[in-house]
Amino acid sequence: MYLGMKRAIHRAHVEKLQDRQIEDGTSIVHRWMQQNYAESMLIGLRRILDERKGSFSLLKLLKKLEKNHALFTCERYLQL
Repeated sequence: MYLGMKRAIHRAHVEKLQDRQIEDGTSIVHRWMQQNYAESMLIGLRRILDERKGSFSLLKLLKKLEKNHALFTCERYLQL
């Protein structure tokens, strides 16, 4: 599931529960949903920032792009 979708679900859940006291025993589910969302966001950030050898991350891609910026030209793009 994409992070944006998880964020939308989390926000809708929080919005519905705002200013409510939950006394029917389902509070454990609501806490689990919040913890799951937080952990999911942290995992997503780790993937973006991972610099270990053999990993694919946004940070590594941007560094590679910076190092080889001269290769990214309109001419080369049109050759694809």
